[in-house]
Amino acid sequence: MAEQTRGTLPMYGSFSTFVTFLNWLREMSVIPSQIDRSLWQSKFGGGLGSQLMAGLRFLKLLDGERPTERLRQIAKASDEDRKPILKDLIVEIYGTSLTDELISMTPGIFEREIRNLGTTDSTHRKASSFFIQAAKHAGIAMPDSIAKKARSATSTRRGRASAAKPKGTVHTPRNEGGSGGEDNKPKTNKRTQ
Repeated sequence: MAEQTRGTLPMYGSFSTFVTFLNWLREMSVIPSQIDRSLWQSKFGGGLGSQLMAGLRFLKLLDGERPTERLRQIAKASDEDRKPILKDLIVEIYGTSLTDELISMTPGIFEREIRNLGTTDSTHRKASSFFIQAAKHAGIAMPDSIAKKARSATSTRRGRASAAKPKGTVHTPRNEGGSGGEDNKPKTNKRTQ
C-alpha cells in the first residue's frame, strides 16, 4: 500500500461521479485556485459533494481544498489522454502490490487488499467498486471474477431501487449531475389510478 494513503478513507464515491467532476472542470476556462463548497455545492449537493472531496484528497488530487497539478492535468486531458494519467495515479495511490498482482488475485485476496487500505463496513463495497471501475477504465488487467464484482454491486443497487419504487410509476433516469427538476421526476401511470 502506498504510504501516503494511510489515515484517510479510500475513494468510495462512484466512478461516474468522479468522471463527471473531471469533465465539469475541463469545461471551465480556468480551474479555480480552490475547490470549496461554494463552487461544487450546486453541482454535487450535500453528502455526495463531501464524499467526492474526501475521495479526491485520498487520491492526492486535492491538497485541502487546493487542486494539485495532477488534478489540473487529468481534468484538462482528453478522454483518451486521461487513461494513462489515471493508470499512473491508481498505481501510485493504491500501490503496486494491488495493481501489479491484480490479474492473478482471487476475489478474497482482492477484498483483503482493499480492506487493508482502511475501508469501513459501510464504505468497503463502494470503495471496491470505485477501484474496479477506475482500473478497468485505465486498462489495468483483472480477472473476470473481480471485474464482475463492480457489475454485481451496481445490479444490487438497481434492484433495491426497483423494489422500493411504488407501483404505477415509470422509471425515468436522471441526468448525472442534473438539477433533478420536473423532467426527472417519476411519472404516474394514469391507467393504474
